[in-house]
Amino acid sequence: MASPYVHERQSEYWTSRQIEDYYLDADFELLVFPLSQYSEKLVPTDYIFFDKHLSKLFGFQYKALYHGRKDYWPIDPDQHKQLSNFSWIYYCLSELKNAGEHRTALHKIRIISPTFPFQEKLYPSGQGRLDNYSRWGAFYDGLAACLRSLVSNRNSPQVGEKSQ
Repeated sequence: MASPYVHERQSEYWTSRQIEDYYLDADFELLVFPLSQYSEKLVPTDYIFFDKHLSKLFGFQYKALYHGRKDYWPIDPDQHKQLSNFSWIYYCLSELKNAGEHRTALHKIRIISPTFPFQEKLYPSGQGRLDNYSRWGAFYDGLAACLRSLVSNRNSPQVGEKSQ
């Protein structure tokens, strides 16, 4: 049975804290709301963020990286279907492979819109790898340019940036 490199709750906490720090370093206030498992059944996100400076609302559904014969992020079919009803919620795929990397959590994420056809597993490399995603900096720039968030246009380019 496959298991995550780092448990999802750990990576989502570290990443969310670093997103909050990113805003504080820029002298902006960010309101952060972690959701309970009960609330997540109604609104399929682990964390909701409200950027008071840009007046943007966005959410992340975090996924931990699993190891097996090939590394992957597992995607739940029901959750994926529900995510399609929320244009402002994105998958946040952690690339953390050990807890010692916790200070780099924000730099080790891939952000992707859930508009892709359902796949049971997303792969970081090799055949079937995930090519279209954003890193944090590109995602933030998209928020500032009104390409992402609750007020975004889903037909706008979302995750066309390729990793470098």
